[in-house]
Amino acid sequence: MRYWTIQPLSVWQTIQEQGFCLVDPALSGTNGWTPPCYLWLVEQLKRRIPSYQGNLPWWLYCGKPDLRWVRWTRPAGEWEVRLELELPAERVEEFMIRDWHVVYCQAWLCRHQPVDRWHEFTERRGWEDLQVYPAPYEELLERSWQRLFEPQRRAGHSRYRLEAVVERLQLSDVIRAQPFLGSR
Repeated sequence: MRYWTIQPLSVWQTIQEQGFCLVDPALSGTNGWTPPCYLWLVEQLKRRIPSYQGNLPWWLYCGKPDLRWVRWTRPAGEWEVRLELELPAERVEEFMIRDWHVVYCQAWLCRHQPVDRWHEFTERRGWEDLQVYPAPYEELLERSWQRLFEPQRRAGHSRYRLEAVVERLQLSDVIRAQPFLGSR
């Protein structure tokens, strides 16, 4: 399948020099801190992708991002690159963008429409700022997140409503690299 990712030019340079690049948590923009939902996602990916070693994932677009808008979201004067990749299905996990946002916000991933009663439930208990909820609620919440991987959730949707993750960016997967200058 075809995917795209937007990365600093230094990532592309590392891929060219080493043949691959893994996410460096120290450079992720959070001073080395990893949100708990990312750790949960890594554990899920280790179970679902046989070759997954446990590194933080790279985020991929399933639809080609238009550089006319992307450049305006990047710092002015900084070089970045849009990498076009061809990846085998067995190395990638896809899901709905909106579903990941629910997981990222530590909310309940509903079966159908994204109605969020979880927020009301946690607010009533004074838990709205907790990183981890008391047992058994944390387990119930994470069980709802399993829906992220249900194929029927993404069936029939445009590729532009999907995103994907992969553990490593490899030179052999790169079809095209298009550098661009940020304009924000």
